[in-house]
Amino acid sequence: MVKTPIELHRNNRIVSGQYEQRDGVRSNPVVTPNRPNGINPSSFVPNVFSVPRVPTLIAAALVLFAWSSACCAATVAECQEMLRIGSYEECLKATAESIEVRLYGEDWPLMKAAAEFQLGKYREADSTLDAGIERYSWSVRLRVQSCEINRILGDREKSQRLLNEINQLVAGAPWRYTDADDLVALGKAAILLGADPKDVLEGFFERAMKNYKSRSDGFIAAARLAIDKGDFALAAEIIRPAAGSFPDDPDVQFLLFEATASADAQESGAALQKTLEINPKYSPALLKAAIRQIDAEDYPGAVETLNEILKYNPAHPEAHAMQAVIHHLQNRTEDEKASRQQALQFSDQYPVVDHIIGTQLSRKYRFLEGSRYQQAALKIDPDFIPAKVQLAQDLLRLGQDQSGWELADQAQKADRYDTALFNLMQLKGTLDDFETLQTDQLIVRMSKPEARVYGKQVLTLLENAFKDVTERYGYTPSAPVIVEIFDRKEDFAVRTFGIPDVAGFLGVCFGNVITANSPLSQRGSPNNLESVLWHEFCHVITLQMTGNRIPRWLSEGISVYE
Repeated sequence: MVKTPIELHRNNRIVSGQYEQRDGVRSNPVVTPNRPNGINPSSFVPNVFSVPRVPTLIAAALVLFAWSSACCAATVAECQEMLRIGSYEECLKATAESIEVRLYGEDWPLMKAAAEFQLGKYREADSTLDAGIERYSWSVRLRVQSCEINRILGDREKSQRLLNEINQLVAGAPWRYTDADDLVALGKAAILLGADPKDVLEGFFERAMKNYKSRSDGFIAAARLAIDKGDFALAAEIIRPAAGSFPDDPDVQFLLFEATASADAQESGAALQKTLEINPKYSPALLKAAIRQIDAEDYPGAVETLNEILKYNPAHPEAHAMQAVIHHLQNRTEDEKASRQQALQFSDQYPVVDHIIGTQLSRKYRFLEGSRYQQAALKIDPDFIPAKVQLAQDLLRLGQDQSGWELADQAQKADRYDTALFNLMQLKGTLDDFETLQTDQLIVRMSKPEARVYGKQVLTLLENAFKDVTERYGYTPSAPVIVEIFDRKEDFAVRTFGIPDVAGFLGVCFGNVITANSPLSQRGSPNNLESVLWHEFCHVITLQMTGNRIPRWLSEGISVYE
């Protein structure tokens, strides 16, 4: 396979550390042959009181330059601090003033665009980055940030052109891009170009972590990649030490929350709280808080949380998408459509919006509606892996096994690193080896050894439940009910939740599919399987009768009663 210059760069082991830091700005390397934009003026601000040999006009210009720098609203470090704590308006004002007086450094347009992005000024941010690229033609960081913004703006052609330019820049001068932030930018570009995520992790992000231990860039990028691919254990391994080294970095604290959410509720909750203490406007944390409120059916609280985001960023696509979820759950169809349109106000070619709506609906067991949103996301971008993964899970939970497994297999071939897909395809091998017991109304799958011991007892119990409960509630499922009984807790967790590290559940019902832990998987703390299966079958009736719209507490109460 022919490798791009970016991919080749990951093997470039140039020793870093040739850069000096001045006021938070990375200056030119000590040796800078053929720098496209010439000399960096910020690297030698003159002593304006000792210029007797300089012609008068030049001396006056130097005095003016020094004065304008000194009178600038803020330094780079001060603007970075504004971004850290959520003072976005102040950062925008300060960076705009610095750019206006022509202060040198790619950090200025980067920070200005970041502030504009946080305030929902996406087109302004795009223009800021365009101007920055025009001045700092060698910058890969500006181009990568522009690609990220143009995802929302829906300009894929521009994003591809910028990625091609990055490849050309790296091919022409690979020695220039060895600092932590450049390595991270190149890694992000490589992923957008379709590079293997594991290669990116090793060739770019781990290099940034190893060579720049005093910088959080590499740790953040590596942990984010691991989380995006469902590798939460690796993410936690990366980000826990970083949380100690960078305790006041909201990005680090938020990643610690995400990495530990399924394994340690106390640790993750503390990290989420600390994130918002550092930056009360940190929108990813506020979105997660809103999701928790929606899960708890605290819809007024979720709306209030989302409004906190929309106060400073009235265009926030994800916040509007979450509002669409709430409207859907409250059966407010027109409001749902309006919120979705708000989320897509800059472009209808942004698949993340429909993916978010669908994923959150599936969290509320609205798998059919959720699957339709994932299909809409894939109509926008057929290669959008997160939507493929979620749609595969939705179809499997709806009992559409053939379509679900085919889609999961396609997605796994496209993304070999995604742990959810890997675990899912490993599970398929296990299920293929299961025994299937079947009647007109039931399909039961379980391991062959257990099927030989008590498979007929399971089938008899479910037949009795089917007869008894359907008669009492006056409802008969239109399709056979699928019941899968797992002799390994990890397989049950992957089938049920998509990850292997979830404990504390005996069985789960999705509407037409039941998953349960078998007696063999509960050697240390056995439970009554007959009670579990009867309980879950009652969920089949209440969920199907209401189109999965019944409140969870009511469905649980009926199942416990029965």
